[in-house]
Amino acid sequence: MNMTALAEPIADDFELERAALLQRAAEKPTLQMVNADKPRPIVEWRRLYPELALFIEVTKEDFSQVYEGKLIATAESSVEFFDLDKEYDRRGLVSLTAYGEPIDPRPIPLPAIFWMGTPLPD
Repeated sequence: MNMTALAEPIADDFELERAALLQRAAEKPTLQMVNADKPRPIVEWRRLYPELALFIEVTKEDFSQVYEGKLIATAESSVEFFDLDKEYDRRGLVSLTAYGEPIDPRPIPLPAIFWMGTPLPD
């Protein structure tokens, strides 16, 4: 028996997500320009701006680690740094995107439904 199935066009999730990210990059709803005067250690910037994406101009690094930099901007999503990153690349400056420390460092507990059917340890 020869069966033919007609496939309905399914929206490509990747393309939808990409479009949403590009839209956010264009609008920059949470981008805050800081342009810090003095460089600070990266760990200090992460502590000062919890749960935010940080765009940092690198001022001190070696072959294995970035140590310090000037905070240029913050945002809720690093995609908002898209244009800044391009500009820094064009100018030949080194930048770093980092993320502020979480406000609550405890792990998120899984709901009991995820444990159902899992064998108990002996």
